[in-house]
Amino acid sequence: MNKTELLQQLQQYEWTSHNIQLTDTITTLADQVLLADDNRMQTIKQNVYLFCKKPTEAKQRSLDLGCLEGGLTIEMAKLGFDSLGVEGQDSNYQKCDSLQQYFDWDNLKFLLMDVKQLNPQQHGLFDVILCCGLLYHLDHPVSFLAQMATLLETQGFMFVDTHIAPASDAALADCVFQADLSELTEISYQDQTYRGRWYHEYDQESDKNAWTSVSNRRSFWLLEDDLIRALNHAGFSQIYKPYGMFEVEQEFELRKQYSRSYYVAVKPDYF
Repeated sequence: MNKTELLQQLQQYEWTSHNIQLTDTITTLADQVLLADDNRMQTIKQNVYLFCKKPTEAKQRSLDLGCLEGGLTIEMAKLGFDSLGVEGQDSNYQKCDSLQQYFDWDNLKFLLMDVKQLNPQQHGLFDVILCCGLLYHLDHPVSFLAQMATLLETQGFMFVDTHIAPASDAALADCVFQADLSELTEISYQDQTYRGRWYHEYDQESDKNAWTSVSNRRSFWLLEDDLIRALNHAGFSQIYKPYGMFEVEQEFELRKQYSRSYYVAVKPDYF
């Protein structure tokens, strides 16, 4: 297809989240803030400037896990990274593939695969890993964090945007997802115990949608302390929790209501 046909195809998709600039006047979700300008993307960019050399000066790679509709992957490509987005839902991947053909950039690529299959032997190492809206869809999040550490270059960082398990019954009562979360329980990985709550993803395969997990019917949300422990045990010795994406009182309320938070985990060169 030529560029005009690809643009028409992109406009025909039913977009659910990422408002991506396609032309000077056309975007994928006209009634939403551009993904390039939203608070999370701005925070990711700020951390790129803090922890990375300029990609134009030393070619670096970024990995967007569970990239959904491809917007974050595109923004990392705009920053100069060799940017790879990995998506496990075919309906999402079709949009990503059309975007890759439409923009036709050498440093933009998407793969259709389960992120659990990523490995450094086949896919190499990355300077930045974006784990946005993915970790809480996994049934083995601790082993997955250890897996991601093997994919990250030393001095690289991983940006994690995830729901966390409410730590108490009172906190659970404030969370909009309380009906789908279990009582507090434990899982184990490499002789370590981690606490959290099971979350119900779907019952039958026919119940899956573009926003559910790929290969597990329930997922495990870690308590915040246990998420930080898991990151540390995986090899991230510097872990930061950024604030400032919203007005601070609004941010406190959003984090409580949705039991969601953001973390920057750095893999130092002495590991």
